[in-house]
Amino acid sequence: MTIRYLLLSLCALLALAACDPLAPDPTAAALQRAARQATITPLLPTAVPSLTPTITPTPTVTPTATPTFPPTPTPYRCPEERGQTVELSFFSQIAQQSFVYRAYLPPCYAETQRRYPFAILLHRQGGDQADWTAVGVQRAYEAALKAGEVPPMILIMPAGGQLADQNIFAEARSWASVILDDLLPAVEKNFCTWNAREGRAVGGISRGAFWALYIGFRYPELFGAVGAHSPALYEDNAPPEANPLALARTVTFPLGAQPRFWIDIGAQDELEPTVTQFANTLIERGILVSFTRYPGGNHDIAYWTEHVREYLTFYGQLWPHDVRDLPSCLE
Repeated sequence: MTIRYLLLSLCALLALAACDPLAPDPTAAALQRAARQATITPLLPTAVPSLTPTITPTPTVTPTATPTFPPTPTPYRCPEERGQTVELSFFSQIAQQSFVYRAYLPPCYAETQRRYPFAILLHRQGGDQADWTAVGVQRAYEAALKAGEVPPMILIMPAGGQLADQNIFAEARSWASVILDDLLPAVEKNFCTWNAREGRAVGGISRGAFWALYIGFRYPELFGAVGAHSPALYEDNAPPEANPLALARTVTFPLGAQPRFWIDIGAQDELEPTVTQFANTLIERGILVSFTRYPGGNHDIAYWTEHVREYLTFYGQLWPHDVRDLPSCLE
């Protein structure tokens, strides 16, 4: 029994030893040693830096209104190519007689209802209302109008008879007084004219040029342009207060009231030296003058015919070319 008891006790001890949980497991021990010897750094994904762009704010655009321009008006186109010449008369209270005058009306005058500028054109000594027709004024004007060289205008051509040839200068009975006090009101009553200094011109050939200069010097407030074509100027045909040769040395104009002057003469004209000196006197005194000495010209119809188109261009130089820019005849 004792032996059996010993054997049983031995077996129990062996069984307990085999089941000792603290007995080292060789595999686990090795892993534990490796764990103690090495520090394992976990592999984490490398962060890729963000490439998010920096956004610059777009400036706010303030809307602007597109400017609206009025349409360019179409220039007035007159379907007519020819004007009309009419002949009328007026009674002069100054001379106590009637005078005849021609009026050239430009194409489409009757339908436009506008106030037209006008030029009073005076004849030579012994001439009449037909003188300017003889130098081709209508033909020259219509050619220049078609070419765009002149504006629409009315041409007034009076016949002065013997009074225009006489050296009478008293305001009560001179040809100049008839023009200013009788002819001018008749024209402005009978036609739709631009009744202001800016809308009037006066000019003449030979003796008519003398009267145009006299009027321009004495009454500058009435006419904006004065044309003297081969002016018949003599020292002894008028007193100093009426003679353009003398007036050229003394005349003065109110501020803003100096007319534009045109003077021309042919080189073969016997009056050329006198007219040239006259023009130079005005120029030296600072008076606005366009002076032309044409080579070869004489004191005759042929000379004036050659240059009449230039005369008309001068008269109309500052007048509107579009008839719609003229004052209304209804006002």
